[in-house]
Amino acid sequence: MQKAFVQATAYAPHLSVKPPSFLTCSIVLYFEIWIGFSGDYGGHGAGEKIKLDDLLKPDIFDLFVDLFTDLKNLDQKKLELK
Repeated sequence: MQKAFVQATAYAPHLSVKPPSFLTCSIVLYFEIWIGFSGDYGGHGAGEKIKLDDLLKPDIFDLFVDLFTDLKNLDQKKLELK
């Protein structure tokens, strides 16, 4: 997963606008999410790890909906999933 994070961050400087988040996925295990409105996503360890099974939880599902539809208005409480 660290390689996926490095690959994603390597693409960002070449985009006209830096994305406010990165999402990587280990197809059978989990997602990792990095939020970086300022363009700083932290290192690989700064990502929030979410198990695939956790997508069944309403708050986790809502987080993913917000990531794809309303990221700028994402409720900060949803980012504190630990």
